[in-house]
Amino acid sequence: MRRGVIAATTRLLVLLGHPVDHSVSPAMHNAAIAAAGLDLAYVAADVAPGDVPAAIAGLGALGAVGANVTLPHKRAAMATCATVSDDARAVGAVNTLTFAGGDAGPVGDNTDVSGFLAGLGERAVTHAVVLGAGGAARAVVVALARRDVAVTLVVRHPDRATDVAALGVGRPADVVAVDTPEVAACVAAAGLVVNATPLGWHGERLPAPFHDLQPGQVAHDLNYAEERSPFLVDADRAGADTIDGLAMVVGQAAASFRTWTGVDPDVAAMATAARAARIGA
Repeated sequence: MRRGVIAATTRLLVLLGHPVDHSVSPAMHNAAIAAAGLDLAYVAADVAPGDVPAAIAGLGALGAVGANVTLPHKRAAMATCATVSDDARAVGAVNTLTFAGGDAGPVGDNTDVSGFLAGLGERAVTHAVVLGAGGAARAVVVALARRDVAVTLVVRHPDRATDVAALGVGRPADVVAVDTPEVAACVAAAGLVVNATPLGWHGERLPAPFHDLQPGQVAHDLNYAEERSPFLVDADRAGADTIDGLAMVVGQAAASFRTWTGVDPDVAAMATAARAARIGA
């Protein structure tokens, strides 16, 4: 097969979400496929929430190799799995499905955990503040637990964050209401400050203490819009180390690719393709 040609032997990798037109995943994975010379093709499919089980069953029947799952389908997809990884079980959601054949259902994983750690790299931190308590925050807390990092969650409704807090290392994470004076001291003392909310994607500012970082701190925004968020812009100006969400996106995609193919992908090619797709999104 000539590289880039879809033939009868070509097998599918699919992104399931709603919507998916903004996703950089097809660009990333097809770049990795081309670099590795594999007979695969990655496509995105917009699937209505009620159709997720049927879509996943159909992919299995078609002999698809695997699928990524994005919002709002991660929990629904988990219910279709024959088995799930420890990370997926801890987060309570899957973002990667691998089809092993037969009628038992796919194997589910959550590569957001390893993707976050890939973006964090070798930066050493002992205490992190995480803004948010949704699915992204769950993956971050599970990831930080792997590195024995103590976590403080900053949330709007502390009583709704107890299950996320329970994922913390050794003991439940501390939980602080976002509208209390205590937040400023927590942010100032943290080595790593993570925005795990959608705030910033369209230029929104975070609560004031999150814009007061200093050199020596790390600011990580999980959003990956082309324009840097005000959180990261202010952190850059203050001399803090900054990471945008594309690092986690590429990291989780690379982990999915390894799971499906057994091949270490060209991560640099994936990152280049993701940046180009982000500009065009």
